[in-house]
Amino acid sequence: MFTSCGALKTLNAKNWNLQYVTNTSDMFSGCSGLYSLDLSDWTVPRLRYASGMFSGCTGMVALDISGWDTTNIESFTLPPNVKYIIMDDDRDIKFKGNYAMPNPNNYVKYLVPSTMVDAYKAHANWSGRASRIVDIEDYTIIRYAGEVEVTENESD
Repeated sequence: MFTSCGALKTLNAKNWNLQYVTNTSDMFSGCSGLYSLDLSDWTVPRLRYASGMFSGCTGMVALDISGWDTTNIESFTLPPNVKYIIMDDDRDIKFKGNYAMPNPNNYVKYLVPSTMVDAYKAHANWSGRASRIVDIEDYTIIRYAGEVEVTENESD
């Protein structure tokens, strides 16, 4: 859909209804100008394939997929330099295995609600990333015009 849109800097894609879409592979591939994306509250109950969705998005540091129903997703490739992935409920635990969301790097942090941190860390699909699953309350998240900005809160 937006493949090779290197000049694309922002996109307000919050609340999209993709209820019949099964494949978003390469959707943002080559969009190197994107810094962050607020894809929260997408309706994606049938989404299965999202491999390469963000390949070539080398400038993206934050991605918000909160509100997604990820239970059917078999492949989901993260942006290569992403630092923060925002997820919000137990449906995200149910990615169909570690291969569904390959680790793009060793420093990405998965921001989840306080009540879900232990469940994510204990689940077999996420155990290899337990040290990078963090409480979303430790961060300030600002969403505006399709972008999402994440900053770590200072500890006392």
